[in-house]
Amino acid sequence: MNHPRASRRPNFFLVGAPKSGTTALVRYLKEHPRIVVSNPKETFYFCDDFQGLAAASSEAEYLDLFSDIDAETLAAGDATTVYMYSQTALQRIHDFDPNARILVMLRRPIDLAISYHAEHLYGLSEDEPDFEKAWRRYDARLRGEQLPPMVIEPKLIQYRDVAMLGAQMQRLFGIFDREQVHVVLFDDFVADTAAEYEGVLRFLGVPSDGRRDFPVVNERKENRFPVLARLLHRPPPLLSRAVARAKKALGMEHAGVLDFARRFNTAPVQKAQISEDLRREMRACFEPDVALLSSLIGRDLTHWLDESVS
Repeated sequence: MNHPRASRRPNFFLVGAPKSGTTALVRYLKEHPRIVVSNPKETFYFCDDFQGLAAASSEAEYLDLFSDIDAETLAAGDATTVYMYSQTALQRIHDFDPNARILVMLRRPIDLAISYHAEHLYGLSEDEPDFEKAWRRYDARLRGEQLPPMVIEPKLIQYRDVAMLGAQMQRLFGIFDREQVHVVLFDDFVADTAAEYEGVLRFLGVPSDGRRDFPVVNERKENRFPVLARLLHRPPPLLSRAVARAKKALGMEHAGVLDFARRFNTAPVQKAQISEDLRREMRACFEPDVALLSSLIGRDLTHWLDESVS
């Protein structure tokens, strides 16, 4: 890679799509001794059309998120999975570094939409537990109606738009040269994780670390106690400060107290089921976009519309 490591600049970006294996891939990459991923993993820095999410307000603050870069680092990345969905992020990334390498993970749109709804439900930015009802709120939410009280960015709960991957890839290829883009399909990643991981390392110009263990990461989950979840996912400032003071007094500054509590309050959840009527509607909705995506990446993905939710 071209950037001097001392500059603490990222040189690759995992830009999407959410719920497509990105959390697992980032976990594996972070454990490679020559790779650094920003802290936090999703910085939202370049998507200035999504309000209230960015982990940094200036380039200097943004580069501070890569403080783990050292002389041994060969690749440093920002893994914000809605960059590809954003209308502005890809161009801003290109302005930041026209030579950046772009990683993309893609998944069947019906599965992606349902899984993304479950994630927002868990994170409390969605308050409608029935996916079909949430799906049908599309027009109302465009008008700013029927929005969950704790949602920060309403665009992120427009599940149809988030899963329109063909249109997003078309925008991506209009900004970055195809040689700068590496695509991983979720199905391939699940079927042979080691091979896909090694392919990513080659794309990033990083030697293999010989990894053979790929534990499952980021299964579907729900909150055991919703009232507790509201405190843990969106702690009020007074609680956050109290926890920080208590940790300092106990010499536990680096202990993830809230993270531990969130894990305690998390339970696995069964895969969502949708009606056949809704499935037919979603197939019709995504069929042209899947055809576009197939042509863009040179893979026939029409079977994506026939698969059950995974």
